[in-house]
Amino acid sequence: MTEEYISTATILDAFRRDLEAKKLTTKTIDKHMINAENFYEFIEDDQMEPPHYYDVLILSFLGDYYIRKYLFSAKSDVGPYLATFKKLANTLSNHNWISSEEKTAIKDLCKEKAFFMHRFDTFQTTRDFLDWTFKNDPHLYHQPTMNHKNNHEAASALDVDDLLVAPLKTIEFDQPPFFDMFNAFLNVLSQKQRHKVTNGTQHLTRAFWKDFDDMNDFNFFKKPTLNQRDIPCFHLLYTFAEAGDFFIIDGNNLIPTDFVTDYLNAEIEAQVAYVMEVFWHGVDWRLLDDHNGKHLLDALQVDRNNFAEILSTFPPGEAITADQPLFKPLFGYTSHLRPTLDSFFLDVLPAFEPFGLLKLDYHYFSPVNTVTFKELSAITVTPLGHIFFSIFKDMADAFDDDDDDDEDDFFRLILDSL
Repeated sequence: MTEEYISTATILDAFRRDLEAKKLTTKTIDKHMINAENFYEFIEDDQMEPPHYYDVLILSFLGDYYIRKYLFSAKSDVGPYLATFKKLANTLSNHNWISSEEKTAIKDLCKEKAFFMHRFDTFQTTRDFLDWTFKNDPHLYHQPTMNHKNNHEAASALDVDDLLVAPLKTIEFDQPPFFDMFNAFLNVLSQKQRHKVTNGTQHLTRAFWKDFDDMNDFNFFKKPTLNQRDIPCFHLLYTFAEAGDFFIIDGNNLIPTDFVTDYLNAEIEAQVAYVMEVFWHGVDWRLLDDHNGKHLLDALQVDRNNFAEILSTFPPGEAITADQPLFKPLFGYTSHLRPTLDSFFLDVLPAFEPFGLLKLDYHYFSPVNTVTFKELSAITVTPLGHIFFSIFKDMADAFDDDDDDDEDDFFRLILDSL
């Protein structure tokens, strides 16, 4: 390996070129580059000297610094970071910037996903911070102890804050329809280590969707020439999985992450909480409706916090009719949408029903024998919907309040609103 100093910019430029040579998507490349840049900023801030002992630097970064110092760090970040470090090791080795022994040490450390997730778990519960700091060592983690099995099981659980999950355990609810299809999709993804994607759009192939459709008797795959985007509900499954970090794209392959297994093994409350968080913050709502309400869903997503605030006032499980006072703010909120107000009630709101957030009642009338009209007569916000509309409303309130910087107060605000 070379002994001269290699600048961070030189390493990152080489890393980007290697990623681009693998024909990864721009989104995937950007994620890897952000991870690598965060890592090198840590090295430079601590005045360490790469490229020596990268495994030690990675251990200090992901097992300690990233957990303590990054505001929104989470266990779900572990897998993507380890994937970045494995690819970075290849770049460093190919340019002779590290030895083969150092490359092996990095690759071995990148197999320790359970250890790094264990570091997140124990940081949240430790009462002895100094002891936690000194235990940043995979060898100590692998020493047989009575607690090791429990720690390992906890580390493989779905990474959802208990403050989102706990309210769901106070109500009874049936699994929303969307989750049956989404879980079926993830089950199929988990059956192989990689799935082929198309060259241009990097969507799953027709063969995949045809098999998925036949396996579950959905009968959506009507023609042999259909692509992923031609079947909106299938494309929505893909988009949710992408936004939830359930897979990565490597060239022409979709590779499921360990997060798929974590999700499928999680309790239903954790699954629902995670998907709803992805739904509210990570997915383009225009995909929820195939044609009629796309532009309205786009406008609604921009102003979703006010929408949540209105619906959070609806008593859970109670049908609110259009002539009741609680309904009036919804008319006022949507007044700027005229003359497409009917479309809002008939095309946009139904997009939320598969997620179990609300139920809609309609009135049908026929002024002429051959013509039947439909109008919305009542909205019922479900107990599940009430919880999430309340949480998302108060999340917005907490972040908008510049004087409320205390995290405990923020989460207490959420719980108090339920």
